[in-house]
Amino acid sequence: MDTAREKHIEKSGCFPNGDGTPSFEAAIWDYFAHFQCRPPVDPLCAAYAEAVNSCNVVPADKRPSRNHYLLHLASVNRLLKFIYRGGNENLADFQIALRRLTGLRSSFGMNDAEIDKLAVAVQSNGEEAVKKFARLISDTLGNSEPLWWAAFAHEIGELADLTDWTDAVQKTGLGHLERDTWLIAWRYSPEIAGRLYRPTVAEAGLNGFHFPSPPKAAYGITMPLEEGQPAVRELIHPPLKGEVSEEACIGCFGKIERDPVELHDVDDALLWFKKRRRAHGEYLALHHRLAKAWLQRHREIV
Repeated sequence: MDTAREKHIEKSGCFPNGDGTPSFEAAIWDYFAHFQCRPPVDPLCAAYAEAVNSCNVVPADKRPSRNHYLLHLASVNRLLKFIYRGGNENLADFQIALRRLTGLRSSFGMNDAEIDKLAVAVQSNGEEAVKKFARLISDTLGNSEPLWWAAFAHEIGELADLTDWTDAVQKTGLGHLERDTWLIAWRYSPEIAGRLYRPTVAEAGLNGFHFPSPPKAAYGITMPLEEGQPAVRELIHPPLKGEVSEEACIGCFGKIERDPVELHDVDDALLWFKKRRRAHGEYLALHHRLAKAWLQRHREIV
């Protein structure tokens, strides 16, 4: 993240300055919710799509070809809770459409047991039902849908024939997701994704498992959650909407059936982060030009 972007974030008014403002964690969420969950165009342009973030646009000569497919993974649990968090003007229409799709009546504020029942009901109706569900999520979230993180499909592997997607979660560094979470995925050409961006900590929100990529890297580089797994490339872009979202959905749900990271207490977590960050830093220094000097300047993150 360059100096201009840092100043832009500081001027957002979300971050504490020692005079009784909200905690840093709450400030990060406020920034993400109010400045990142927006359409990528005026009048309320999402922060990642503003001109001040042009340094993180994937350059034309580094853009993947149209046949180099992307894969976006999302938590069904989180998407539904995002819809039900309050103030969504499309909520009533969503509940009606969901009942037509599944035969289930949803409550105001779905818990995990209700989400389990819903996911099973949608999946039991086949591939087209899952695709329609993907579009329903897109239509309901509208302009408030969070930006999409994507990896390259061939670096993650085929998901349609699997029920346990824990490996995909570990490769993409999604350690903030928990065991028993339902997942949905989209596979699509980068040609329909619009402008692509290298992600920064500003887009990571409260995901502490994100590791910044070194300067001059065209893409982000994930910190895998398990030793021996490959680091994969990642990028962000505006969410696919409507019919495009429906067509790109792979037509099935997966689940996190194992703990992505086994952390038993605070001390265990600190030790794990220290070990994984050091190993990932060594990987970056070995495989990416200029990373060694950058890591030395930012050695506190490893």
